[in-house]
Amino acid sequence: MRVLGMLGVVLAAVALAGVPAHGAQGSVFTPVGPLRILDTRDGGGPVGPNSVYTLHVAGAGSSVPAGATEVVFTLTATDATNDSFVTAYADGTARPAASSLDFAAGQNTANLVSAPIGSDGSVDIWNHAGSVDLIADLAGYYSAGSSGTFQPVGPTRVLDTRSGIGTPGQTIAPIGQGATLGLQVDGVAGVPSTGVTAVVLDLVATNSTDSSFLTAYPDGSALPDASNLNFSPNQNVADLAVVPVTDGKVDITNHVGSVDVIADLYGYYTSGSGSTFSALTPTRVLDTRAGTGAPVGQIGPDGVVPISLAAAGVPSTATAVVVHLTAVGGTDDSFLTGYAGGAPQPDTSNLNFPAGQTVSNLAVLPVGPDETIDVWNHHGSVDVVADVYGYFG
Repeated sequence: MRVLGMLGVVLAAVALAGVPAHGAQGSVFTPVGPLRILDTRDGGGPVGPNSVYTLHVAGAGSSVPAGATEVVFTLTATDATNDSFVTAYADGTARPAASSLDFAAGQNTANLVSAPIGSDGSVDIWNHAGSVDLIADLAGYYSAGSSGTFQPVGPTRVLDTRSGIGTPGQTIAPIGQGATLGLQVDGVAGVPSTGVTAVVLDLVATNSTDSSFLTAYPDGSALPDASNLNFSPNQNVADLAVVPVTDGKVDITNHVGSVDVIADLYGYYTSGSGSTFSALTPTRVLDTRAGTGAPVGQIGPDGVVPISLAAAGVPSTATAVVVHLTAVGGTDDSFLTGYAGGAPQPDTSNLNFPAGQTVSNLAVLPVGPDETIDVWNHHGSVDVVADVYGYFG
C-alpha cells in the first residue's frame, strides 16, 4: 500500500497512455509453478532510480519456451528506500506510460503482472525512484496454440474463513502459522469438474496478527519458494492470483501468525473450448480526477461508475478484460468491486484500501453486453483510475 504522500509518484505512474494498439493475438495460457525466477536480494543488488532490470523469461534456461508472447508473474517489491513504482514491458520496446506495481518505502508489496515478452525472450522492469529489491514468481505464460483457453465465471466468493465459506467442514477459523487450507475449485461456482488447468482468484488477507505472506499453489504439491500476497498486521490487502489446479483443488499456506483469507473466483483456464487472450498497449479508460471516462469527481459511498472499453480497442466479442484498478485519496477505509456492466453487483471485492492511501490491483473482469464494466465503491468517496491491458475473446 502507498501513503498519500505518493500522490506525485502515482500521478507520474498513471500518466495517460498512448493510442490503443494490439499486441499478441489469440494466445492461450500454460500454468507453471509457482516458480521463483527473480530475487535481486540473492545477487545483483537492488534496482536503482530510473534504472532497468532485464529479466530473461523465455527460451534457453527458462521454464517458458521460446515463442511465448506474454508472461504472468507475481512481482514483489521489498526494502524500498523511496515511495516509487515499477513498470514491466517487453525488452527492446518503448516503456509504456503505466505502472505494474506501486509501493511505499519500507513495505513489502505484491501485484500480479502480465507483461509482453521481447524478441530476445526478456522482460524489462524499470524503477522510478530510490532503490528496491524485486522478486518475481512465475505463474505461467501465453503462446500460440489451442489448449489453455479462458472461461470467465462469477465473480463469486468461494472462500471466507470468517464465515466458513469454502473451508473444510465449513470451519470458521483463520489460517494459522505454517498451516495450509485446501480449497475445492472444480465443480464449484460454475467451474467444471474436469479439464481445469488453473483458476483466477482475488485473494484478500484480513485480521492478520503478524507480518506474513500467503502462497497459493497446486494441491498436494510441495510448498514452493514463492508468494502471492504480502501483508502487515491488521491490514486488508488484496492481490490477484493465477493458480494451477490438481485434483480439483488449490492449496493456500500462511507463513507467520494467523490470518483470515477470502478468495473470489473470476474464471478458469481449461483444456477445452474458451476465449483466447489479446494484449493491448496499456490504455487509460477511467480517471475520475481528470474526467477521463467519467465526470470529474470522486465516487461516493455505494456509488457505481460504468466504464466503456471500446476506446481501449476492446471488441464487442470480448468475454473478459484485464484491467489495472487504482484507488486514490479515499476518505474512508473501503473497497472497490468490479463486475460486468449492467449485471447485479456481486458480493466480492477487487481492491481494498485505507483512508488517505493509494492502492492498486490487477483484475480480470467479465464484460457486459454493452462493452462496459461497472466499478462500485463501498464507503466514503474515492478517485478511481483504470487502465486496460488486454482482453479475452
